[in-house]
Amino acid sequence: MPAVIDKALDFIGAMDVSAPTPSSMNESTAKGIFKYLKELGVPASAADITARADQEGWNPGFTEKMVGWAKKWRQVNAL
Repeated sequence: MPAVIDKALDFIGAMDVSAPTPSSMNESTAKGIFKYLKELGVPASAADITARADQEGWNPGFTEKMVGWAKKWRQVNAL
């Protein structure tokens, strides 16, 4: 996993990952992180997120949301 994705997941991991749904502020932040990773040319993959979530015990609902947003940004054409 590239270091930039590792650091991004560190930041996301500092959120309330025990809740099934991120707060609106955390949602906005996570989406911004995934957008930025895409712009850098290193979008986060579902495997990256799931591996970190499993390692750190994130709530499955929270993980599912993160994976969904990351997948959306992987599919978006660069702005």
